[in-house]
Amino acid sequence: MELHPPYHLHATDVTDTQIKLAWMPASDSVDVQYVVFRDGLEISRRSETTFTDSSLTPDTEYRYFIASTDASGEFSVPSDVASVRTNGGGHAVPEWDSNSTSYEVGDAVLYRGNIYHCLQRHTSNVSWAPTAAVTLWKRA
Repeated sequence: MELHPPYHLHATDVTDTQIKLAWMPASDSVDVQYVVFRDGLEISRRSETTFTDSSLTPDTEYRYFIASTDASGEFSVPSDVASVRTNGGGHAVPEWDSNSTSYEVGDAVLYRGNIYHCLQRHTSNVSWAPTAAVTLWKRA
């Protein structure tokens, strides 16, 4: 039986030394474990759809992907890759502000646990949240 990969891998929280990840389960998730890879190396096996990677280096980008595996040792194809940078170096990413904040192209904000980069200069309002205004923001 072909295993399906988990999907929608994303960071739910990022600090200087820790990245919390979550993903949606594979469609055939009965008796399946998830194998977490960082920068191409296996770092954890678990049945839960969350993982906290600790003792990381501040201001460093890490690349994660997840695969499903079953009791027979078969693996699914990997999930999409999530690239996540830890905070640090004295320039933590600020939370997105809906209250008439001016954003410039390239500005980074944290919104619902994910980092977004500004694509167009604008002044924020509640309707232009990073997940709603895809012409203004791109998820990192």
